[in-house]
Amino acid sequence: MESVRRGSHSVRFPLPHPLFHLVADAAFPRLQVIRGLLHAMRTQPKLSKESSSALIDLGEAISGNATSEESTLLLESTLVQEAYARNASLQALQVIPFPA
Repeated sequence: MESVRRGSHSVRFPLPHPLFHLVADAAFPRLQVIRGLLHAMRTQPKLSKESSSALIDLGEAISGNATSEESTLLLESTLVQEAYARNASLQALQVIPFPA
């Protein structure tokens, strides 16, 4: 796990960025990773760029087998106030197919 210290708090990214190909497996706790990245974007402005890139990469990694819960969470995240979170969620959704 990668961690970033900020003051007295530590923010931990669930997986180093180059290993996101591992999350294609639906057994990986992807919902928690999405929530963690969105939380980091919303509460740690200095980590917004890195968290945003990671969320976009995660969307690409899960595009072949994204669950409805994952898609719904990303869709709901397009309505948050923070621009990084909105934009990253939209970009992650662009590669996830929705049922016709």
